[in-house]
Amino acid sequence: MAVAIIENDAYERKEYTTERARKNCILSLILRYGVPVMHVVSVYAFMIIGGLFSSYMFDTSMFATVSFAAQLICYVISWYLMCDVRKNRKDYEFGKVLKYLYIIDTILLVIFCIFGTYSVFYTLAHFMK
Repeated sequence: MAVAIIENDAYERKEYTTERARKNCILSLILRYGVPVMHVVSVYAFMIIGGLFSSYMFDTSMFATVSFAAQLICYVISWYLMCDVRKNRKDYEFGKVLKYLYIIDTILLVIFCIFGTYSVFYTLAHFMK
């Protein structure tokens, strides 16, 4: 009786189809760029509504904090999904494009944070004189 030996890696790759890779890439893209847009819209809408009723200002800041935390979690999940696609389907072009897009996006985000922090401290130092 012959025993079939299946390599574990080859078996897992058959499970990870192109359809699943495409769905993960699209979900990653939505989490990466759709959630921040919804964050901005929801915070501004909540601030406008909260501005009408001045007693709800604490709730507005709490909502913004929770919304920012959700945005950060979605950012990490989008990286995970993209890395999962790249790990299981190295030949999938959509995953390659997302990888470079996310790397460039993160570099620009770090540069923006550095210059933003510098400008805040520069402005504070200027007004302290």
